[in-house]
Amino acid sequence: MDDRQFEERLKNLKNAYDKMPTVSSTNTILKNISSQEKPIQKRRKLKLPYVASFIGVLLIGGLIGGQLLSQTDFSTGKKETEVSQQPPTEEQIEAAKNELRGLFERKVDELGEKLDFEDVRLYRFVQETNDIVTSFEERTSFINKKELTNHVNKVKDMINRRISLPQEEFDYLIEKVKDEKSVSDEEIFDYMDKLDAIHENLNAIWHGKGYAVQRSGTVEGTDPIYVDMLNSKNVKVGDEAYIQFVENIVDFGYVFYSDKENMIHFEINTDQIIKEFEGEVSEEIIKYLESKSYVRNLKDVSTVSSVEKDIIQKLVTLEQLIIANPTFRNIDDAKSLYRDMVGHFLWNNNNETLAVLPELYPNSEVVPLIEEVKSYKEGEKITYVPEEIRYEIMNNLPNEFLPFGNDQGITLSLFPLTEQMVEVYNLFKGNNEWEALSGIIFYNKGTFELVIARLYLYALANGDYETAYTLTDFSTEKNLPDLGTFKANIIAENIDYYQLSKEVVRASRVQEGQRINYILSKRNGEKVTLQMSLKDGFEKVAYPAFPAFSEEGY
Repeated sequence: MDDRQFEERLKNLKNAYDKMPTVSSTNTILKNISSQEKPIQKRRKLKLPYVASFIGVLLIGGLIGGQLLSQTDFSTGKKETEVSQQPPTEEQIEAAKNELRGLFERKVDELGEKLDFEDVRLYRFVQETNDIVTSFEERTSFINKKELTNHVNKVKDMINRRISLPQEEFDYLIEKVKDEKSVSDEEIFDYMDKLDAIHENLNAIWHGKGYAVQRSGTVEGTDPIYVDMLNSKNVKVGDEAYIQFVENIVDFGYVFYSDKENMIHFEINTDQIIKEFEGEVSEEIIKYLESKSYVRNLKDVSTVSSVEKDIIQKLVTLEQLIIANPTFRNIDDAKSLYRDMVGHFLWNNNNETLAVLPELYPNSEVVPLIEEVKSYKEGEKITYVPEEIRYEIMNNLPNEFLPFGNDQGITLSLFPLTEQMVEVYNLFKGNNEWEALSGIIFYNKGTFELVIARLYLYALANGDYETAYTLTDFSTEKNLPDLGTFKANIIAENIDYYQLSKEVVRASRVQEGQRINYILSKRNGEKVTLQMSLKDGFEKVAYPAFPAFSEEGY
């Protein structure tokens, strides 16, 4: 092939490209190009000039083919940009819905198996993820296929992140940092919410099986050393179930510590979060996490003496955080931490030490409380403050520093019940003997009667009206309703107990004589009253339990 023939061949190839339609199928492209080529009759050994010529043809052909292939949908022959801008079909939308629902259900089943917990779908973080999937299922149209694809990918990402073990979600966030993707404060809060959610059941197992007081059995097994062994997953003494449980707790993202009564507890390992994400998230959330770590250290018998010297600075830093960030997502928890710091400072220092804070921070909200404490001690000529006086003094904090509006209740979800609660519930259901309820464990989640209330709601949520009827006090009723009437009245109230559990975040106890009211606070600020009573030495649910619902419905 001489130069003239080479130039003629390139010209023909270019003409073939120019004559092709803008959008074409792969077969058409190849047909148009090959029609301009003469079949090679005989394979020859190429000399250098011919090799260069042939490479030139390949380069030009590659550029042309690459451009066409990158812009073309092979199935339709349409450009990719055109395809993505077309509205998706009903079949495509339905397929996306089925894909997301299937993924969600598989992940929930897997999580239940990994946690060995049957009611895993009652956790709030699972229900909230289900709401996202349901919201997608309710959509009937999308602007184009690109919007559908983007939305599907976002929901998939949410499912994979949220319906997972805590350490899997933590690793997911670490990978984002490695990939130079931003990690938001909300993602950190979500991770912590998951740890909060599963803590109650794990805590009931820890205390219920006596793990909290189990020791290494060696001379050197003092609390600080033993706690270090737990946190390093280096426990050598104990049965296999105990050792595995300890390892799970640490892997999930908790840290063990021992209190002044030598009881061992575990809380969220906020130090680990700070270590991995400081510089990636806001300064505000780092200060909040540091405050949580500090309050834990105040409760830890092995660290309290070494950290107390920093309490003034820590207290003022948290105070400033609360003032500057009134809409902070965990603002009430931040206020609870502040209250704990203030209390520790006021009740564990003499007047001379208390006087240091006003000198350094005269505008601190704690200054008036310090004056009250000093005045009380000097007036009574004592060195301590009784519990009832402490309560009065702490309530003099400004309202913006009182967690949950000075609500002295507890943060909780009504569902799921712990495994131990369900065991007791099934035992009681079988024999209706109140003594069966005496074994209920309610560590950190309120009083015995609040557990009874949760069992009552659990029964109704599962349609077990007989057990709910047995847990009810009818002493105030002139005419005792039979089971059928009770069931009909409950159904008429039309309460979605699972939805109620998802909304309630706090419970507060108010007692008046034999009547006990639990004020259930929702996330949106609304409050619902659940009535209980003391009858024959047992706590029962009053009838009706929700007077407001009986009148208005839910």
